[in-house]
Amino acid sequence: MLTLDDSRPAWAGLRRCFGEKAFPLLKLFKSYRQIEQERLFRLYRSATTVLMMCYGNICRSPFAGMLLSRLAESKVVTSAGTYLKAGRKSPTEAEVAAAAFGIDLKNHCSRVATEDELRMSDMMIVFDRKNWLAIRSMCPEVMQRVAYLGAADPNEPLEVRDPFGQGVEEFHRCYGRVQHLLDQLVKSMPEELPKSTAAKGARP
Repeated sequence: MLTLDDSRPAWAGLRRCFGEKAFPLLKLFKSYRQIEQERLFRLYRSATTVLMMCYGNICRSPFAGMLLSRLAESKVVTSAGTYLKAGRKSPTEAEVAAAAFGIDLKNHCSRVATEDELRMSDMMIVFDRKNWLAIRSMCPEVMQRVAYLGAADPNEPLEVRDPFGQGVEEFHRCYGRVQHLLDQLVKSMPEELPKSTAAKGARP
């Protein structure tokens, strides 16, 4: 008797392939970014532990993690990366730009996220598709708890570009946007209102 193998893995592969092909187009639509915003806010409202994740954990995620810790004292916020080298320092440009927002990166050393850490975190916040794909490769079962920080404001791009290798001005622009997005995220919880941040780092 002729039997067919389980087709579920094949369909899962097709969905994954379609998702990767469609993402560059989908992220351009505000309606898609609004769906991602609802996902981000829903996860954030129910989370106690928040893990900020970028690639190297020396530019975006440590800044965002420290700033969110200041804005939302009810959350336990940490940061990590997927680049397999720990103990790296933030670039000088990152330190200078972060200082304008009252964030001190001088003593920061990068950490590499572990599978156990991903499983134990209530939610993971990423900055771009590369971060998202890295988590899926490491620990696919946690993807329902992963969200884009850029979704906090659907009027802006979904991804937050990595400023690594750029000048201080690019880091300042990046950090200004991260500050704006975190303010929107914290405002999604009525009981959590953003505290004031450094005046000269504030976004107009």
